[in-house]
Amino acid sequence: MWGLQMMVSDWPGNASALTDIFAGSGSLGTAYCSPAALNSTGQPATIQATGSAAVADQNLTLIALALPSNQFGYFLVGANQGAIVQPGGSQGTLCLSSPIGRFVTQVQNSGLAGSFSIPVNINALPTSPPVAVLPGDTWNFTAWFRDVNPGPTSNFTDGIEIQFQ
Repeated sequence: MWGLQMMVSDWPGNASALTDIFAGSGSLGTAYCSPAALNSTGQPATIQATGSAAVADQNLTLIALALPSNQFGYFLVGANQGAIVQPGGSQGTLCLSSPIGRFVTQVQNSGLAGSFSIPVNINALPTSPPVAVLPGDTWNFTAWFRDVNPGPTSNFTDGIEIQFQ
């Protein structure tokens, strides 16, 4: 409960508070495609994963940090890494290649803290068709978010690769 209390008291303007909640869960994965393009905060957005790489544990949370305040976004998943520069007019680099799944049913708002997170159902990654993660699989994740830099656009976090057990 200490983590939740800290999040509530630190939420306005403190993106690190969200990370503290998950600190006991263990950090997962290997970052790649770093650093991401700078966003309107003047810094690159990052993605982190916490929980367990063991499929049987069903415990994976994705966290996007250093985002612009009060912007919408969602996480993306793919089996393959990529580096697509400024797709669709965005200012960032999409760190995945086709096929790409979108967690659009879990759209988030970065709030004042400039971060968001989701629990991931590893029994149904949002690919077409949905797929369950199996031991030995490697999946890659990134986050897409709205940005205003200098005009309305979008951007991406760096990528994270997780090898499941």
